[in-house]
Amino acid sequence: MELKLDKDKYKQLEHSYFCCFSDEIPNELFRDYKLIVEHRTLLKQCKPTKQILKGLVDTVCELIADKKRFQKGSLIRLIRHHLIYEFIDEKLTDKLFFIFKKLLLDVNEDLAWSVSSLIKGIHLKQEQIDWLIVNQDISEHVINRLLRYPFPNKTLADWAVNCINNKSLSKRLSELISLILNVDRDYLCNDSIAQLWGIHYSQLSDNLKKELLFQYLAIDNLEEFLKICERNNYNDLIAKTYNDIAI
Repeated sequence: MELKLDKDKYKQLEHSYFCCFSDEIPNELFRDYKLIVEHRTLLKQCKPTKQILKGLVDTVCELIADKKRFQKGSLIRLIRHHLIYEFIDEKLTDKLFFIFKKLLLDVNEDLAWSVSSLIKGIHLKQEQIDWLIVNQDISEHVINRLLRYPFPNKTLADWAVNCINNKSLSKRLSELISLILNVDRDYLCNDSIAQLWGIHYSQLSDNLKKELLFQYLAIDNLEEFLKICERNNYNDLIAKTYNDIAI
């Protein structure tokens, strides 16, 4: 089949093809800053790939290291599009954390949320967790990355205990409790409602969460207990409570 396409029609066909077969996108399109900007629509619409992610991350790291101006919003949004957790390895983690540190205070608040999300849910090195703790006061986004870190960590648990003892971050008590429960399931706070939500936010298994929720159920936290059960579809725990608790 022969189609004599003009330049615009050919570009339209090529765009559609690369959106379907993103592994075939030429390397220079996601490794050269000017070409990335020129083809940002394609890179935003195509299927995420690890190669494109690595190319974008490397490009941003180089631009930052060389202290060059660039379209931070466009490139961060492209990285987020291709940021699939299965793609993340140790080198990418280091580079994403580098971008997070360098750009967090260098962008507006809306973009800061996107920058913060670059390390959300990623398994960090201990030295990176230590950096977050030391720099917790520079931004609410650093606090969020600490409180919502999704893996058990003894240093984070100790930090959370210290925060509770010093009555800091009191509005986020349940999240602090969750960090402690991740490494010490027997930890008990004197705030029974915060204790239940700490269990909810923790990384414990569903079965262990159910066990602890029932263990710490009391008259004053029944309403929150039911909210948590409903949110997590713990219908069996509601049934157990209904059948075991006498009026």
